[in-house]
Amino acid sequence: MTATITGEPGEYWLTVGDERTTVTIDDGAGDGGRAAATLSVRVPAETSDSFAVDVRGGPVGRLE
Repeated sequence: MTATITGEPGEYWLTVGDERTTVTIDDGAGDGGRAAATLSVRVPAETSDSFAVDVRGGPVGRLE
């Protein structure tokens, strides 16, 4: 699965199921405030035409 993160420049985390990754939106890199993250999604062996995927994310906090 590929997810597109849209936001202000900075570092963001994204979790799908048990897999977590971070992406960085660069300042002025011409990316339009977007970054892409690719994560694996487990498809249940016994599924109908659809299944639910839990996706969570947000900015990475920094302590100063």
